[in-house]
Amino acid sequence: MAEGKADTPVGTMLAALEQTSKMISAVHRRSHTAQALEFQTLLEHIRERPEDFIKYFVRDGFWSVERLKKALDNWSLIPRADPNTPTQMHRLLKMMALKQLQQLAPDLYDEKKVDTIILRTLGFEDPEEFFAPPAPPGQMPPDPSLAIATIVAQTEAGKNTSREKIAMGQGQLKVLEFQGKQQTEAQNLAAQVELQRQKDEAAAELQRQKDDAAAERELLKIGAAMETGDADREHQSSESEATRTQAEKIARMKPAPGKPKK
Repeated sequence: MAEGKADTPVGTMLAALEQTSKMISAVHRRSHTAQALEFQTLLEHIRERPEDFIKYFVRDGFWSVERLKKALDNWSLIPRADPNTPTQMHRLLKMMALKQLQQLAPDLYDEKKVDTIILRTLGFEDPEEFFAPPAPPGQMPPDPSLAIATIVAQTEAGKNTSREKIAMGQGQLKVLEFQGKQQTEAQNLAAQVELQRQKDEAAAELQRQKDDAAAERELLKIGAAMETGDADREHQSSESEATRTQAEKIARMKPAPGKPKK
């Protein structure tokens, strides 16, 4: 149908199905008509010679020639099949449509009868075995007002449960928010303490470096002073040595006392 395309319109598909089922429906209707004519021909032969038909049921003791003639006059023999239902699939589709109508308008249909005919169509000989047993004779049918009150109570209970869940969720949310704030404050405080500690360490390190630099300068000053003192002492020693040498030279140049000058 429609060459197996997945995007075939619904109307085209239904038209193709309808066209396909027309031949099957026509053959089924003609077969139904032919079977009805065959049944009428058979009834005519039975009316002509009923004793030939009865002889096969003499042992049962139920049928007789008079009873058979009376039955032929009061009843008709027709095909049981529906001429408008050519296949079991059509029959099941009709049952589905009937059940949907019963569900849409439950006040217009007898639910048990609808289910009974559906089960018989499905091939179950005793549909009653699938139905629940009837209520005891003394049991009163349920009061609609009581059922409504029960539904209202259940609805209110559900609303209260929902309110409790919402309130519980809001409380948990507030607790989480408070814990989050506390955690944030604690983290901020820890960060401030850590920052202050780093500042203190940096200040202490800077002060230590300053102290080391000052001590180094003092040591340099002391070293310079010591070098200057050593130089002064050496200079003084040199001057004293020069003075002493000069004095010795002058002393050698003077004549000794009591000696005439040359």
